[in-house]
This record gives sequence, structure tokens and C-alpha cells, in this order.
Amino acid sequence: MSDVVFSTPDVGRVFLVCHTCHRVKPHWDISPSDADGEDGDGRCRHCGDNTVIPFRIPEWHAAWWVLVKGWLWRKTIRRKERWDPRLPWRQPT
Repeated sequence: MSDVVFSTPDVGRVFLVCHTCHRVKPHWDISPSDADGEDGDGRCRHCGDNTVIPFRIPEWHAAWWVLVKGWLWRKTIRRKERWDPRLPWRQPT
């Protein structure tokens, strides 16, 4: 596994996309969190499907999601605890 920005060496991060419409599903939409007060129901906001798949998105798209939507908007401006849109994934040893 290659080094991933904002991750430890043994934990990678993957983007998940909707199986039907192929839109990125951020981590905070998938699972509920008491800390943020937001309840992710696991359903796609666009098509309503509840199936996601790990997917490699283009670098510019990944940068947009992590830096703009995640770090700038959610962490810096809204002060959310869960700001990284990628799902943590530990490489099996």
C-alpha cells in the first residue's frame, strides 16, 4: 500500500462510490456518528441505493474531496470531528 496523505503507514484510506450512480459517498454519510450529531443512513442522496463499492477516483477529484470538502469545509469551517471523506482501511498483514 502506498503512503496516503493524513494516514498512518499501516492504515490506508479508500473512497467509496455508489454502486448505481457512481457518485462518491463520503465516510460521514455512510455510518452514524454521535460526535457530529449527523446520522448517515448509508443511502445515496442522489439515487437512494444503499450499496457502495471501493473505487479509485482521479487524483484531482480525490484532492477536491479531501482538501476542499473535507479539510476546508468540514474541519476548518464547520469544525466537524469526522472530516475525511475516505474510509479507513487497514492492510492485512
